[in-house]
Amino acid sequence: MFGGGAPAPVAQVQPAVAAKPAPGVFDDPFNFGGAPASSPSPAAAAPAPAPAAKPFRPAVIKTEQYGAAWQPLGQEVKSSVRSSSCTSSADFMARMQSQMGLHPVQTIGVENICAGLPPNAASNAPANYVLVHGKVLPTHIDLIVKAAARDVAQNVAKQLAVVLK
Repeated sequence: MFGGGAPAPVAQVQPAVAAKPAPGVFDDPFNFGGAPASSPSPAAAAPAPAPAAKPFRPAVIKTEQYGAAWQPLGQEVKSSVRSSSCTSSADFMARMQSQMGLHPVQTIGVENICAGLPPNAASNAPANYVLVHGKVLPTHIDLIVKAAARDVAQNVAKQLAVVLK
């Protein structure tokens, strides 16, 4: 019909011969990797680490609420992170949110403010806030941490130094 010639010959296909599985491969119905059941798979040897919990819950507040809470929080710790890999306000705020769990309240130029609550805070009251002010400069980041308790403010400053290195 097409071209008027005889049909092309069909090549003979040889049936595939299955390779013999290694001993023990099918002993474990959940062994999908093909390794013998007696040898642990690399995934089974070391469980994946659990994702690290963020140290804070975001305190979703506005700039005015942040300002009103700043003075009553009596404990303040100032620090500076030198040789930081964080070089912009956008990066600073992203790290505060993703690694610390803080809410990014506002950025104006190089100045950034964030707010959070400890995970065990009894309420979302301003007395429980942890407030962070970060000024991102070319050579370092100046930090001010405000909290109701001095040890909380000091611990947060230490955590921030690690997150911002």
